[in-house]
Amino acid sequence: MRKKIVYACIASVLLILISGAGASTGPGDDVLNTANNALEQYKEMLIGANYQDFGFSSTDELKKATLGEPFQACTIEPAICSEDKPLSSISDKLTPHSNIGSWCVPVLVNDDPRMLIYVSEENGVYDSFGFGSSGIAQRMRTQNLDTMVKILGLESRDVSSMKLVRCYQAKIDFWLLETSKGEYIFPVYPELIGLQENEAYSTADFMPILSSLTEKTAPGEIGGGGAVNDMDQHAQKDSTQLLCIGFLIAGVLALATAIGYLKYRRR
Repeated sequence: MRKKIVYACIASVLLILISGAGASTGPGDDVLNTANNALEQYKEMLIGANYQDFGFSSTDELKKATLGEPFQACTIEPAICSEDKPLSSISDKLTPHSNIGSWCVPVLVNDDPRMLIYVSEENGVYDSFGFGSSGIAQRMRTQNLDTMVKILGLESRDVSSMKLVRCYQAKIDFWLLETSKGEYIFPVYPELIGLQENEAYSTADFMPILSSLTEKTAPGEIGGGGAVNDMDQHAQKDSTQLLCIGFLIAGVLALATAIGYLKYRRR
């Protein structure tokens, strides 16, 4: 009987420590599984808290939240923006986003985007460490794949990837679509840099614009209207870490309780 209790407690501790991990068949499944596990934790964190700051009008909406299709989040270095020869392609010159992870997953209420869940990947291991970017999520109501391909006169099957790209030096975010007809860019906040909403730019046409924004922006100055709030990211990352610490403490307490029980039975 004592051994069964010990084994049960140890198994409980292991389940607590590895909760959220699971096998999957590819990056898309890994990202979605990780985000789905995280979503349930984030719902609990936001219920009764500041859920309005993340695009939800009620706890009922929060409880109904589901996930959309993940997309990659990348950054571009200023040296690439400033190359003398205009680039017709930049997809192979991007790096994973270091602050919010290499993937973003929209959180939806009745197909309406409310916020993003950030998923990072390192050596094949996926983890979610935050959520936020309700500004970008709201823009996705009109800046979505269906709208973009319609503007380009294409179909969804003509698009091989859709990425969110940030240039930190210019503080600008834009969507990069790789299509059968080449790359196209849609700025997330075009009005802040004097451009038209829902207007597509080829990479060759947009890079000089990005280069000029980079050159005009001093270090630490906002040049273009990035929508990712780094303070929110770090706050949510800290909250997630606290949640993990709570699971760890719960596991240790469970094991300590089992040991105490065994000592009591031996008396």
